Amino acid sequence: MKAQQYHTPNFGKTIFSASFLFLATGLWAASPPTDILLSNNVVAENQPAGTTVGTLFVVDPDPGGNHTYALVSGTGDADNGAFSIDNDLLLTTVSFNYEVKNNYSLRIRCTDNQGLWVEEAFTVDVSNVNEPPEDIVF
Repeated sequence: MKAQQYHTPNFGKTIFSASFLFLATGLWAASPPTDILLSNNVVAENQPAGTTVGTLFVVDPDPGGNHTYALVSGTGDADNGAFSIDNDLLLTTVSFNYEVKNNYSLRIRCTDNQGLWVEEAFTVDVSNVNEPPEDIVF
């Protein structure tokens, strides 16, 4: 709280005088996160379940605070079951096979400590690995 007094001089005489009281309050309004970023969206085929795909990052206009990530239903969630999230890491829950399927779609929500959130759909691509032959027939 701060008191200020203002005077308007007129040839050495005060013709207007007023006192104002300024009260600083927490009028700050929380803003929701605006974007989710994934550090990498490619995973090699034949990796075991639990392989890290990438790290999740959030763009949030509010400084500090904690953010949680979750797989959610909605547009782009077709393959959510093939992934899990541990803190800010996107992990696989299965071993991918490029020859069977080479891209997966998932939907992620990031919620800040004010309960505000943003959702985004991602595509994870599976890279082909040169595999040794399984059977050699002569």
